[in-house]
Amino acid sequence: MSKSKQEVVGMLQAYVTAVTANAINHQFQAQVFGNQGFRKLQKKYDRHSTEELDFVTKAIDRMLDLGGDVKQEATQELPVITDFLTYLKADADKQTAGMQVLEQQVNHDNFDVTTYDLLKDYYIDEDEDLNWDLQTLDLIDQIGIQNYLTKQL
Repeated sequence: MSKSKQEVVGMLQAYVTAVTANAINHQFQAQVFGNQGFRKLQKKYDRHSTEELDFVTKAIDRMLDLGGDVKQEATQELPVITDFLTYLKADADKQTAGMQVLEQQVNHDNFDVTTYDLLKDYYIDEDEDLNWDLQTLDLIDQIGIQNYLTKQL
C-alpha cells in the first residue's frame, strides 16, 4: 500500500534535514583533513558533501511537486573528528545503521515511481559510500594508517 502524499512529504523532510546536516558535517571534515595536508581526503569529502546536497535539492523539488511545505529544521550537533581513522570507523558505523533504516523504508510498494526512484538512487549512493568506508578500513588494516595517509597527501 502506497503512502499518502503527506506521509511521503514528511519522510522526505526527515531526509532533507538529516542529509543537509551530514553534508555540512562532511564539508567540515573536508576542511579538517585538508588543513592536515590530506588533499585527496579533502576532495573526497567535498565531493561527498556536494552529492548529498544534490540529493537534498531533488528531495525538496519532489516535496514541492507533491504540494508539500519545506522546512529548514534544526538538527543535533554532529562531531567534527580530527583523527581520520577514528572518523572513518565512526562513519562506517553510522553508514551501516543508516543503510539498515533505508533498506526498510525504500520499498517500491510504499512510494510513487518518482519518489521511489529518487530514494533508490540515494540508497545506491549511500551503499557505495559504505563500501568505500569498509574497503578503506580493510586497506588500512593491510598497509597501516601511516602508509595510507601518505597516499592521501
